[in-house]
Amino acid sequence: HLNYGQHLRLTTSLIDTTKATPISGAQVELLARHGGGSWSVVRTATTDSFGISRALVSPTRNTRYEWRFAGDATHGLTTSLVQTVTVRQVVTAHLTDHHVFRGGGVEIYGTVGPRAIGRVVYLQRWAHGRWHTVGVHGRITRRVRPNGTHTTGYILSVTPQRTGHLHYRVYRPATSHNGAGSSGAVTVRVA
Repeated sequence: HLNYGQHLRLTTSLIDTTKATPISGAQVELLARHGGGSWSVVRTATTDSFGISRALVSPTRNTRYEWRFAGDATHGLTTSLVQTVTVRQVVTAHLTDHHVFRGGGVEIYGTVGPRAIGRVVYLQRWAHGRWHTVGVHGRITRRVRPNGTHTTGYILSVTPQRTGHLHYRVYRPATSHNGAGSSGAVTVRVA
């Protein structure tokens, strides 16, 4: 798994199985496939003296990768096993206030990457050793956030009815393009 916006180094090793020796100086291709689409070449590389080739990728959605060697005068065509990379959505969360009175309101706001205007995020609260989805959700839109920035994100309003330290996070379900994502926890002290 990889968070949206991160990089991943993929590696392959090309070995002559009849001699158990690396194949150096060979041209290999890294292919990628999204969903049910076709395979396409995203990198071309040459193996080093150990038969190893590497590629740095930055997928923005769930992607399957495979390495392919077309063969040469003494070696046949071969492909690696398919490696599936799930790209999780990145969710941020901020509070308008860390301390409120019971029955008072607080807003939780943040962003989701990749941008998904019109999609829904859900508020979750930590209770009894796990996260529970509560009845608060909101749509991702482009507007002014409570901190004054113009950005694509969400704003959720919460009115805590119990006292103590309440821990919240914002959850974005998986889509056909990206894995699920959740923010780090934010804590509201309710008096």
